[in-house]
Amino acid sequence: MGGGIVVPAPLVGTEASYVFYSGPRAVFAEHEAVLRHIGRPEYRGEDHGLAQLLYQARLTVFLTSLSAYLQAFALLAAEGADPARLVPFAKEVSGLAASYLDETVTQTRARTYPGDLSTATMMGATAEHILQACRDAGVDPALPEAVKSQYDRAIAAGHGGDNWTSLWEVVAKR
Repeated sequence: MGGGIVVPAPLVGTEASYVFYSGPRAVFAEHEAVLRHIGRPEYRGEDHGLAQLLYQARLTVFLTSLSAYLQAFALLAAEGADPARLVPFAKEVSGLAASYLDETVTQTRARTYPGDLSTATMMGATAEHILQACRDAGVDPALPEAVKSQYDRAIAAGHGGDNWTSLWEVVAKR
């Protein structure tokens, strides 16, 4: 049985979280009640690898979105505009990433990036998994390479234990 969850730690076990599962239907059905404690179980079919594939695809959208918001905020800041001015409009199109936008502006303004819920190292490992999945599937790796590059540079600059928002240090105008 495969699975994968994509939510911030405080949302695990709430209705806001879900987990993809795939594999034998009978095994899923037998354990579904227990799995609900983690998040809403989303059974995706008999193929053992499908849950992980969906998880990787979801993370591809998520990490790319986070990098896009940092890029947009850096562009605004470089031209003297407050990145917070974009947040209400960005939230209209961003889904889960919207929950991070206010915090992102706060952390990048203060240039403090607490790594209490996630770190650049952890998210960089996710970026590596996405990149490898794309390469293995024969899919153009340019976009995940760019995202992974941001994590690699932040980690190399000493931000491995900091939140993903520390990518600001390698994205923003110096």
